[in-house]
Parts: sequence; structure tokens; C-alpha cells
Amino acid sequence: MKRIMSNSAIVIICFTVFIPIFSCKKKSTFGELLIEVEASVLPQSQTDTWPQRKAAWVQDVKNAQNDVSVLRKLLIEFETNIQYSAQKPYWHERRNGWLESVSNASSISQLRDLLIELESSFTFSTQSPEWQEKRSDWYNRLQAVE
Repeated sequence: MKRIMSNSAIVIICFTVFIPIFSCKKKSTFGELLIEVEASVLPQSQTDTWPQRKAAWVQDVKNAQNDVSVLRKLLIEFETNIQYSAQKPYWHERRNGWLESVSNASSISQLRDLLIELESSFTFSTQSPEWQEKRSDWYNRLQAVE
């Protein structure tokens, strides 16, 4: 009986200490996280033409992989299809500078920071109620993107 308990303790220690170290959890890509934030935006916060383009846009994001020049254009396209009323008032003044920064971005990490800024510009009612529960995890995974 003592030996069984001792072996059980070793198994528990292995699962709690060693398994997390060797976890093979796949890191999220910029594109995956861009698609997630797009999905969080309610249809009424997007332009009327976005539903016809959305599926192809998602596929374009997936196909882009880590191609910064393609992802720059897709990020701008996403922002362009968000209604002004869905963004905080300061965005109207910041938008041109943000667009220029995206156009000049030369790395995924720069695009990451610009996506964070864009998502932060959304009003609370722009995104689905579930997004508030998911946002912290999304943000943490986005911070890990390089």
C-alpha cells in the first residue's frame, strides 16, 4: 500500500512539473489572432460590403502566413471595414498615423503592436459580449508573437 501511494505521488509530480515543461502547445500566429479579433467584431460594427469579402479575406490571411507585406494590406483592409461609429472618438485623429505606421511596418512584431492599438480603439459595444472573456488570452497570445 505504501509503495502504491509512493508511485502515485511520483506520477502526480511528473504530470504537474514535467508535462508543462515539455508541452507542445502550438503558438498562435499573427494571422490566426487577426482572424480571431475580426470574428469578435459584431456585424453591425462593420461596413455593409464586408460580409461579401470576409470569407475570402480570412483565406487570404491564412495564405499570407508571415508575409508582412501581404498582412499589412489585410490589416488595413480589416480596419477600413470597421465603421467609424464603432471606434473611440480619438481614433479619427489617430487613424492616418496608424495607417502610415501599418504601411511602413517591416516586421510581424510591428504589426502585432498596431493590431493591439486597433483593437483598443474599438468601443465596448463593437465586439461580442464573449470577447471580454477571451480578450486577455488573445492579448497574451498576441504578445508572444514575434
